[in-house]
Amino acid sequence: MAIPKPNRSFDLDPPAAGRRRAPAWRRWWPALAAAPLALVLLGWALLGGAREPGPGTRLAEVMQGDLVLGIDGYGKLVPADLVSIGSRSGGRIARIERRTGSRVGKGEVIVALENAELLQKLREAEKSLAQAKVDLMRNRADMTGSQHRARSRLADLQGELRVSRLEIEGLRKLAEARIVTPIELEKSIVHGQSLERQIADAGDELRRLEALGLAATDADRAVMDALSKDVQRLREEVADLEVRAPRDATIFDMPATLTVGSQVEPGAVVATLATGDGLAVELWIPASRSGEVAPGQPATVELAGKQYEATVARVDPQVVRGELKVLLPVEGLAAGSVFAGQPVTGRIITGRLHDAIYVARPANATPHHAGSVLVATGDPDAPARREVLFGAADAEHVQLLAGAIAGERIFLDAAAAAD
Repeated sequence: MAIPKPNRSFDLDPPAAGRRRAPAWRRWWPALAAAPLALVLLGWALLGGAREPGPGTRLAEVMQGDLVLGIDGYGKLVPADLVSIGSRSGGRIARIERRTGSRVGKGEVIVALENAELLQKLREAEKSLAQAKVDLMRNRADMTGSQHRARSRLADLQGELRVSRLEIEGLRKLAEARIVTPIELEKSIVHGQSLERQIADAGDELRRLEALGLAATDADRAVMDALSKDVQRLREEVADLEVRAPRDATIFDMPATLTVGSQVEPGAVVATLATGDGLAVELWIPASRSGEVAPGQPATVELAGKQYEATVARVDPQVVRGELKVLLPVEGLAAGSVFAGQPVTGRIITGRLHDAIYVARPANATPHHAGSVLVATGDPDAPARREVLFGAADAEHVQLLAGAIAGERIFLDAAAAAD
């Protein structure tokens, strides 16, 4: 019995019985002949055909009118009157007296810290101040004693001089009467002159001591003031270890990392308090557009299908994942009808253009640069390529400074291929 040979053909459609198999080149030649044509069609599509808009391309009509430009963002409602509190000295958390949502009264302790190093500094400063007071009293006593002795000596010398002058006057009369010799008179005069010189020196010494006393008093006062201020500052920092509510409020937020035993850096926020009933919006916008936003700019926010006017109050300088936080107090928002944390959308107004020509922003529109767009014509298969000059823009619209007129329609998707 003959063993059949294995079929090594890759033909998935074997010939019927009794019919000869066609050669391989005959079976594959149609595909080989079509390959060059497919390459030509692909090249045409890449080089030219893909530039024209296809079915489903978005069209936008060029408009004329007032154009309001802005930066869109998302966020949530927060209390309008927020106060962040912390400790300027920092330390380890010893107690947490209140938590988020608690109502606190003015002066009530929220978080208590401990800082052994700060307490040691305060003890040393108080000791230095006490020693300085003792030294000051001793120095003033010494200076007062020196000045008292100088005044006493001056007074004694002045008394001796008065006596000497009386003696000189008496001796002069006795000398004229030849009762005493001129030498005795001369000795008395010399002694009187010596007393006058001593009095002058004693007066200079007293004035020097008085001036020195005044200077020492000023210096001592400066030292005492510096030491007293240092002690007062440290006492305030120690008092700040107990973080208290500055007024009646509700604790709006506390860091999740705030636990007993954890370390708090100097100046770090340990709680954010809501001190009023007003509401604001924390709006997150792209950090790349931070240069277009400043306090005082108008804005609008949308909440539950209603639009409210707002104003930029603060721009947080810290970038978080490519975004910036902007605080917008909202006008006319009733606190009783909404709640903090509710999501909102908003727009910060960056510009208003009067009677502008504009269109929905094409993909290739770079503000204040030239570009090209495809404009719809009567023939849907033959749009016209047009050079235009783009002006101011936001994420939704762009101003057209030249190259298009109101009423024309532009292919938004195809515009990217037109450049």
